[in-house]
Amino acid sequence: MAGRKFLLMFPPALADQPITQRLWRDFDITVNILKAEIDESGGRLTIELGGKPEEISRAIEFLIASKVRVEELRNYVRRDMKKCTDCGMCVSICPVKAYVMNPSDHHVVFHLERCVACGNCLDACPPGALSRGRSSDI
Repeated sequence: MAGRKFLLMFPPALADQPITQRLWRDFDITVNILKAEIDESGGRLTIELGGKPEEISRAIEFLIASKVRVEELRNYVRRDMKKCTDCGMCVSICPVKAYVMNPSDHHVVFHLERCVACGNCLDACPPGALSRGRSSDI
């Protein structure tokens, strides 16, 4: 779907509400749930939204008005090429194959469009070459 990715953080009072259902019903956008976690502290949902830009903007306004914390994930992972040793740990841990090993030169290649912002690679990187970026880091 190649839409815009967001991390949504729900307070406990909203964790059992049908918020994502309202997104597609009320704003005519597609909602692809990439990762979801719910516990006693609330919920964290990584989603990809597709559709008309104005409808996505309206949907984000709805989320914010509903007390959902919204963070756009434009540049979730940053790689420090000075620290990266191309060890391949990120390749082996990535569930969506956002990291691949180039067979011709054995360098790790990152495909941002595949990334679902799960964070597995951040913890797995031995030299600490991967860190969490922010939307403003583009």
